[in-house]
Amino acid sequence: MEQKLLFLVILATLITLTTQRRVNCQYSNLPIHHQDLQLYQSLFSDFEETDTRSGREVLVFQTLASLSSVATGGVDLTETIVTANSLERQIKDASVPLSVVQEDWFTTWLKLGNNALSAGDSFLQSDDTIGAASAYHRACMYYQLSLRLFTDHFNQTALDVYTQSTRAFIMAINLKSPLYPNCQLLEIPYYDNITGIHVNLHGYFCGSTLYPVGEARTILLLTGYDGSAEGSFHSAGVTAAKYGFNVIIVEGPGQGYTVRKSRLPFRPDYEYVSNQILKFAFEHLNIDPNTLIIWGRSFGGYLAPRIFAKDTRFQLLVADGGVYDFFQSLFCKLPPLLQELFYHDPAKFDTEFELYKEYSLQLNFFMSFGKLGFNVSSASGIYNKLMEYELSGVMDGFANRTLFVNHPELDTLTGNQSMIFYDHLPKNSNVKLKSESIFSGAALHCSVGSTSVSISSILSWLVSHS
Repeated sequence: MEQKLLFLVILATLITLTTQRRVNCQYSNLPIHHQDLQLYQSLFSDFEETDTRSGREVLVFQTLASLSSVATGGVDLTETIVTANSLERQIKDASVPLSVVQEDWFTTWLKLGNNALSAGDSFLQSDDTIGAASAYHRACMYYQLSLRLFTDHFNQTALDVYTQSTRAFIMAINLKSPLYPNCQLLEIPYYDNITGIHVNLHGYFCGSTLYPVGEARTILLLTGYDGSAEGSFHSAGVTAAKYGFNVIIVEGPGQGYTVRKSRLPFRPDYEYVSNQILKFAFEHLNIDPNTLIIWGRSFGGYLAPRIFAKDTRFQLLVADGGVYDFFQSLFCKLPPLLQELFYHDPAKFDTEFELYKEYSLQLNFFMSFGKLGFNVSSASGIYNKLMEYELSGVMDGFANRTLFVNHPELDTLTGNQSMIFYDHLPKNSNVKLKSESIFSGAALHCSVGSTSVSISSILSWLVSHS
């Protein structure tokens, strides 16, 4: 009996290993030259880099991501650069333990967030609502920036800081500053048919600054693997409203405040989520149901195309950038040894991954947000979940449809996914491919650091197709 049971266990394990999806990595990673990447590394330029630590790129990317919101008042340019430089002096020595790097990052940006919040309170006491709103927006972004290197996003301290960030943002939009679009908090009722629970999806609605809500086209703006609704407001939402669009910004399962509050993980069939978002929007927001656009940034470049392919109510799609196979994009960045361990010895894969993680900010970042978004506890668990996120089964849904694909040429996170997505589109799709060159200032993942180049190109295209 015991031998039979052992045989069944071994057989089940072999079936699992042999049915795991294999991917071709030959075309997945972009050929990126170090001298090109250095153009974007004016911050943390003296940071001592090692192959295992991979610190500079993470710190530069996270800081540039915040600087993307300078134009919309999400952060202050000099305040951010001065803070980044102070961090560089603290953590540039590669002999400093990674935990110290993470703690310094957290406490430094947290202090900046607290200062901005106090400034907002002072402005408000003086009846300066414009100054208060500006300060509260900065507080929100600094609080969220402080958590970027946090290892456990369900830690109570992390939850408290994140909640404070959303409160600061809500305080800002409630002041109705003329510097920002007229926005309101959304709490969208959502039923999850997997867990059977009811929750509210967190988000915002910003009306067009040019037209009445009922006469403007409406964008459903989706963030990605590690993004937030508040970050999306500054990266694209503010400018979209000024271009004349209504903007619905929503965090679904796996994202932002929604996952921190509900613990609902990502799901590959995001059209199930968007159906409930649209139902709410049609009933409560007075938008025109015949002028819908969907725009997905980062991992949203998988979520939005998936929805678009399944739902013909959307007239236009922006894949910023496109993600054809999320598993391929992240798995192919692993060393070959780890790739083989994943397929043949998941337990050892997890052990080796944990060892790598002790020295790498990149792997720490990947793991912390993977655990948050997919509700798993191991690296192999994350990669097994990622296998479900690929678009091969829905590509026919793009036939005779109109879409924009943004392809940054220095995307070190999702690699060549935008081009892979573009290459798999049906020949009869009407697609605009925009390749952001190295010298445009918008060539990194999601064109981070660019305050206008990429976003303006996309919005100009949307206006021309309205």
